[in-house]
Amino acid sequence: MGLMLAASALAGCSKEGVTDAAPEMPKQIVELRAAYAPYADATRTTLDHETGAVAWAEGDELAVWVTEAGSTGSWNKSLFTVTDTEAGIFKGEVSLEEGKSYDWYVGTNNYYLNAPDGSNGSFQLGNQTTESYMDNVAAADLLYGVAENVPAGTMPEVTLKHAGTLMKFTVVNGETEDVTPTSIEFSAPEDTYIAGRILPDFKTGEYTFNDTNKWNTSTLNVKNGEAIGSGSSLEYCMVMLPFTLDQGDEFTITITTDKGVCTQKRTMESPLTFEAGTMNTATINLTIEEEPVSDVRVATLTYDEVAGEDFSYDKSAFYNNESGSWEIRAFKQGYMQINEDKGYIKLPQFGQGIAAVKLTTNSTKEGRALLLNETNSTSGAIATAAATGENTTSFLIDVAAAGSDYRTGYLKSSGGVVQILDITVYVGATLLAEDINVEAAGATDATCTYKTLLFADSDDTQVTCDGTIVTSASIDTDSKTITYSVSANSNPESREGAITLTSAANDATTTITVIQSGYSASYYEKVTSQLEDWSGKYLILGHNSTNAFTGKLDGSWGGAATVTVTDDRIGATTDMETYVCTIIKTGDKYLIQVADGQYIADVTGNSFAIGATGAEHSIEYSEEGVSLTLANGRSMRCNTGKFRYYTSTTGTSVDLYRLSD
Repeated sequence: MGLMLAASALAGCSKEGVTDAAPEMPKQIVELRAAYAPYADATRTTLDHETGAVAWAEGDELAVWVTEAGSTGSWNKSLFTVTDTEAGIFKGEVSLEEGKSYDWYVGTNNYYLNAPDGSNGSFQLGNQTTESYMDNVAAADLLYGVAENVPAGTMPEVTLKHAGTLMKFTVVNGETEDVTPTSIEFSAPEDTYIAGRILPDFKTGEYTFNDTNKWNTSTLNVKNGEAIGSGSSLEYCMVMLPFTLDQGDEFTITITTDKGVCTQKRTMESPLTFEAGTMNTATINLTIEEEPVSDVRVATLTYDEVAGEDFSYDKSAFYNNESGSWEIRAFKQGYMQINEDKGYIKLPQFGQGIAAVKLTTNSTKEGRALLLNETNSTSGAIATAAATGENTTSFLIDVAAAGSDYRTGYLKSSGGVVQILDITVYVGATLLAEDINVEAAGATDATCTYKTLLFADSDDTQVTCDGTIVTSASIDTDSKTITYSVSANSNPESREGAITLTSAANDATTTITVIQSGYSASYYEKVTSQLEDWSGKYLILGHNSTNAFTGKLDGSWGGAATVTVTDDRIGATTDMETYVCTIIKTGDKYLIQVADGQYIADVTGNSFAIGATGAEHSIEYSEEGVSLTLANGRSMRCNTGKFRYYTSTTGTSVDLYRLSD
């Protein structure tokens, strides 16, 4: 048996490995007849709301896998396109040999199998996308079918059976103005799986779930939603995998619109099975919930706190913390990734205007930017902050420059991918200043600057300091300049002091953290030429960056931490000791030992490994950085602020900082 889609509304299918047939046979034009069971006598051109039947539509496609009857050989995959929607006839090219019979497995063109019995096949039913609302139009369905022992030259006739269950949502607008839905999410109880990756048995039509890819939620995304007038309704259709709700089970329907979110929870009064080939209905009286207003002055969101939430480019997570209610629609891979039209992060609704948004990202390429907009769009931004170089990791979006009326908005990217680690939103009158890094020797009468945003009254900012590390501080409000002094640090550990700014008239305050390095008589100095012998102790950083390899793994990456580099030197303080790598000469190659005694080990893919056995590296210096290269040609590269081994030029080479004698 194979699987197919009757329309293009489903997204997120998984492509598994396919072995092509050998030897290659000449291609012939072949017609395939596909009909629905139990509707083989006629096909329909619209979704039948009573029976749940779905018919072929213009542009529908089938993929087929043809293998010699009784054979366990490779698949011969081909794409078929509908030529007769009434008769269910598809035409395509396929290689067949006269005198032999073939088994025809019919499925979606995104569905790949790698065994004739389907034992190694898989199909992922995830979130779905429709171009507009689905009212009385051809809707998606999930079907399977197989024709066995069909002689070459004969039109295969495949009767397709339903494998999915359909859910029709009738959304009634209970608001007084037009509302446009952008997504509908159905959430079943925690252990009730309605979507995911299934492993089918193509002889029986039954399937099991892949243990790590099964979900109790499914989302229908509406790309070009049509507004629903007050008191009017529209219908939407979603495909799910068959499931059962028992008496007392609770499910949730969440509708996201251009005006806000509507959430309804319902409890089953009696058991109900959502069977394959059937349609169930739900009517939602759409009333927009008032978004709570956050009264915080500084709102924060970090990836670490939302790492366990279920979100993607196709699905939002609604996350509440003490800063307010956030909507996150982003790709999740150790960060919140947004990419132009793909993904966004919607800020909470604040009680005062937004002054600025500060973001920390993984290394971002020049030409890319972060922006804040009133709508989910990359055009007509309220305010924008662009990457200033090839390794930008900090962005500040000055919203105050555009006015004081923006109390929420969508964070978007332009120019490509940006991977967000944390977000800080400043609300109302705001004082902004960067943290300060100083050497162990301290500083006398050093200066820094600050900004005032959304100040309603004149700048009356006063300055104070901790008095021990930062011994004095004064302020000039006309030039927005702070003059300060820092005492010397005679200890090997780093320490922190503070400078505090306060405006009483504008009810604004901020603290500048003064980070002072520990005293060290030695240091790590950047290598700027080829060395005859690379043996020694080093810190490994991304080329022209402050991202240092920590000596530990972060998933399949080499972990990183930010260090302070001054005049191509890094103080050899106790803070650096766990990051130190020892390069050991072996013949004409080198091993790299990390601080805990393990070694950087061999990898065959784009990954990073640490183990008891070290990998031999060749080391070459160039102005583009130092190449640490394995025998298989893979080199250590710094990418998105972390480290991996690549054969390509992804990311940058590394810089080596050698411990001074």
